[in-house]
Amino acid sequence: MPLGKYEGPGEIQFDGRTLAESSTVRASVSSNSNQVTTMKKGLAGRSRGAVVSQVTIENAIPKGGLEQAFIEKCIADADVRITLLIAGKRYQFEGWIDTVDTSQGVNEMATVSFTVTAGPPLVL
Repeated sequence: MPLGKYEGPGEIQFDGRTLAESSTVRASVSSNSNQVTTMKKGLAGRSRGAVVSQVTIENAIPKGGLEQAFIEKCIADADVRITLLIAGKRYQFEGWIDTVDTSQGVNEMATVSFTVTAGPPLVL
């Protein structure tokens, strides 16, 4: 039986430009729905909550500098747009950079990691 084909490395765009130095992306979408419980029914259903998304991207840091002004955009509380290609669909997250972390050390690559907080993604 032949082996199945699976999704390979993703494509990430930041404000419309591809991030060539990205090494990892994690996306989380939470419905934030609330459980409704009653004394007679127990778990009776749910009530809708506000959908919140978080996208965390880790990038290698080129010697020439960061691909984008991640730190400056975080400080400025600027609006950003992240587009992910997942299994043939594009998901667009519009929000802001909530945190930026950098890491440099002996025998490891220098990285910058940032987290974007957004509402529900648009499916393009």
